[in-house]
Amino acid sequence: MSTLEKFYQGYPAKRSEDVLRFYCWLFDDYNKRFIAHVRQFGKGIAVVPIAPSGNCQRNITQYYAASQDGFVAAGTYGFACRPWEVGEDDPFIPYVNRHPLSGNLTDCTKVAGKPYLIYECNDYRPNPYMVEFPMYTALQLLEQDADGAFWFYWDDKGYLHTLQSDADYVNTRLPMPDTDYPNAGLVMANDEVLLAACKSAGAIFRQADIPMPPRTRVVIGQDRLFDATKPLLGEAEAWLRHHAWRTGVELVYDPNGPSRIPPCEGYDKPFCNLGQYVRFDWRDGKGFVRIDAPSCKAQVGFNPDSLEFGDTKITGLNRKFSSVCIVAEDGKPLDQSASILITLTADSHNTGYQLDAGRMKQKWAPGLAEAIVNPGTTPVIVNRVSATISAPWLKGMHFEKRDFLRKTYTNGEITDSFTVTEDEPLFYARLTRQAPRTVKKLLIIGNSITRHGPSESIGWPGSWGMAATAEDKDFAHVLHRMLCEHQPGNPPQLELACVANERQMTGSAHLATNDADLIVVELGDNFRGQANEEELQKPYEKILADLKKPGHDPLILCLSNWGRIDDNRFIQAAAENQGATYIDIRHLFDDPANRAGAEGHFQHDGVNWHPGDRGMTAIAETIWTALKPRLAPPAAAP
Repeated sequence: MSTLEKFYQGYPAKRSEDVLRFYCWLFDDYNKRFIAHVRQFGKGIAVVPIAPSGNCQRNITQYYAASQDGFVAAGTYGFACRPWEVGEDDPFIPYVNRHPLSGNLTDCTKVAGKPYLIYECNDYRPNPYMVEFPMYTALQLLEQDADGAFWFYWDDKGYLHTLQSDADYVNTRLPMPDTDYPNAGLVMANDEVLLAACKSAGAIFRQADIPMPPRTRVVIGQDRLFDATKPLLGEAEAWLRHHAWRTGVELVYDPNGPSRIPPCEGYDKPFCNLGQYVRFDWRDGKGFVRIDAPSCKAQVGFNPDSLEFGDTKITGLNRKFSSVCIVAEDGKPLDQSASILITLTADSHNTGYQLDAGRMKQKWAPGLAEAIVNPGTTPVIVNRVSATISAPWLKGMHFEKRDFLRKTYTNGEITDSFTVTEDEPLFYARLTRQAPRTVKKLLIIGNSITRHGPSESIGWPGSWGMAATAEDKDFAHVLHRMLCEHQPGNPPQLELACVANERQMTGSAHLATNDADLIVVELGDNFRGQANEEELQKPYEKILADLKKPGHDPLILCLSNWGRIDDNRFIQAAAENQGATYIDIRHLFDDPANRAGAEGHFQHDGVNWHPGDRGMTAIAETIWTALKPRLAPPAAAP
């Protein structure tokens, strides 16, 4: 098809049409036979939708040929650096400074009545404007009522083979295109900035519930499908693109009738709206994409130092080009949402990275590989975004700020505004709002730190949390006392429990009948499997699932282990998957003063490994800091 015009030169129109129809028939016939063949080999493959590989060009005949089965899949690629657009000062072109469009035709090839996805999404590093790409992708999916986007992410050269621990993600340089593997610039596992932008864009697509206008229906007929002299759509493509980013587009292919593509007016203006809540503006070289919907406030592009979205104000922005995103993860208006995601991103690059656009001779990724003079080294420099968000709906919400290791480095309750400074290691923040609770029963599920019976062989005389010097000094009873003091007229009941086999993190079925409305899970120190998803995360998650039943929605707090497991991310992931709150206490163990050995009351090393009175109080106080904002305020004194 790339030599189409020369190849078909001199063909009569009817002959050209017959050849192209035959090409489409061959393509479709082969796919039907292939699909019938593979459906023989299993139950799943016998029923799941199957699509032939989509198209990554702009040829409408190929899009039509690939749209005949199961669902429609079309390929798109990143914006990145184009050799024919480079400038002396900035070799990268921000797409917010022009009319919106996607790579190829994926923004206007949704077929009416068929599932649709785009694949091989991504943007080539080291583009400093790449945070715009996830937002474009999310909006492209919304305007077409599409079903998903798959990200190009292969690492077949093993650039990131060293990523074995959380620390490796931070201490490994960003992969950069080189002449041996130009697509290394698409590998994003340790790209904190792009992953944060993808996280918020994914929430916008999946959960934000942003209404879109009725899509424009376009008929592509035989005059467009089978004219060998016009493999591209010409002016009709411009109409499709302009409809796509104003109303969305859905196609109907009619191989035996005429095309009907409504002209589009107003596309000479340097701005456009996609429905009521989305705006694109590319005036004066300071373009941006803006969402101002009840469930989402976001702006990506050349942002001023302050933004306003009705009663939501964002001030103190410090980056010329940035992405600011506030999105409700439950699709509700922000003032009603129980979970709100916030990301603030700009760009990142390796230390010492150098690029010379004048060295680019080839297109796309090979050209970028030629231009990389020095890929750079660690540490990765992240240009972080500062902001202060002020809004009436923020008051009383609980916040957690997490770094790239997904650890909560600070949390608390918002009284007026929410601030992030450029010195903070913010990956993303989550704001939560829950109905204030009055606790009737506190259930603590734990190990010897929660309760251990007397053991003469190790010199342990108590029947409470080892190694507190008295029952009222272990963390369970200190926490219970804090609750009683908070609810003086309505003290909660305290119940202690354990699982049958903590070594394998199993044996929780007996807990399914619990009626506690507050549950603290303190497990992990006796686990003896591999700290991975299969052996730790899934069994731990099963324990949490057993604690809930229809009509019973307890507040569950999951503690990291005290000192045995260095990597608690699987406990954290299990907690998040089950809607529980993860609380890190591992840092308390790292302070020897919190262990019983520092207090000198016991002789046995195993006992002294446990938290002493000081450590028990520190655990209870850490839990209380996370718990208190979720509780109903103390009743006023009569």
